[in-house]
Amino acid sequence: MSPIPPIPIRLVPGLLRARGLEIGLKRLQGALHTGVIPGTYDKRRWVLTAENVDAAERYFREPVARDTQKGGAAAVDQARRRSQRSHTK
Repeated sequence: MSPIPPIPIRLVPGLLRARGLEIGLKRLQGALHTGVIPGTYDKRRWVLTAENVDAAERYFREPVARDTQKGGAAAVDQARRRSQRSHTK
């Protein structure tokens, strides 16, 4: 068990900013709600351990995290490029 107490979600963006990563509170909450990063929902608020903050940093630093499930015009453009690549091979 970590000697550091659980960290409220409202403090996590500042911790990540100190590590050189700009992540907003809403984006962090979205990742917690979908379960892509670990956290605990305790007394109507999210809290993270030091290990959870490390996991959040790893998740948001991965290039895949920024390109997942594009919608609208971006999805059409992405599908068009995939289609063109498959026809040229």
